[in-house]
Amino acid sequence: MDFALSNTEMAAIRALDKEKRYFNMSYEDQVRWFKQWNPED
Repeated sequence: MDFALSNTEMAAIRALDKEKRYFNMSYEDQVRWFKQWNPED
């Protein structure tokens, strides 16, 4: 590993968690969206 985080830095990262979801697409919508997605576009 080329870097390390201290316990204080890890605590600061954990403090960012607000227990909220930012991706709220339903499973059905995900399936529909991913079926139409073309990575070569």
